[in-house]
Amino acid sequence: MTVVDAKAEKEAKKLRNKLYRETVKKLIGVCAEKMPGTLYDKFYCDELVKKYPTKEELDEFIQKVEAISTDNKSTTECVIEFLTLAGDQKNIEKESKKLAEEQSKPLVQPEEEKKEVKEEKKGKKTTDAKQNAKWDDEEVALLTLGIKKFPPGTNDRWRVVADFIGTKNQKEVIAKAKDIKEQQEIDI
Repeated sequence: MTVVDAKAEKEAKKLRNKLYRETVKKLIGVCAEKMPGTLYDKFYCDELVKKYPTKEELDEFIQKVEAISTDNKSTTECVIEFLTLAGDQKNIEKESKKLAEEQSKPLVQPEEEKKEVKEEKKGKKTTDAKQNAKWDDEEVALLTLGIKKFPPGTNDRWRVVADFIGTKNQKEVIAKAKDIKEQQEIDI
């Protein structure tokens, strides 16, 4: 092997590694889109990709993950489907228990809880306006990006956008989005 061949081989290996890393990033993005706000993020994917030593194998897995439909499914159901593809039996059992708990929760709130929620809302109405005023430019930019990144139809959209921002809760995000929408309608 000549020096030129060794150098070409080294460059080819570098390129393969770069393409593989880009594919891993794509998997992380797909997981964030399909299962927002879960533990199956960058760190999980970094461990998972060890099962797929080549870019081709990883691409094939990503195609299967992209095929997971989020329509009319909870995030937990999507996670279980993902874990099934990944062959992660331990976490499938954990998420299945979580799904069973979610499904066993009553859809209608008991009367006592409804009263508590109403009382909380009364107390918070005056503070909501103050909380909306406390948005800095970075948070507004993240809100705008989050709204674009997670369009209508995204499961638990506003919770996901709030998680994306990181410093605001779901109610604050919804209120600010409404404020921005109203301002845009007035400005036009």
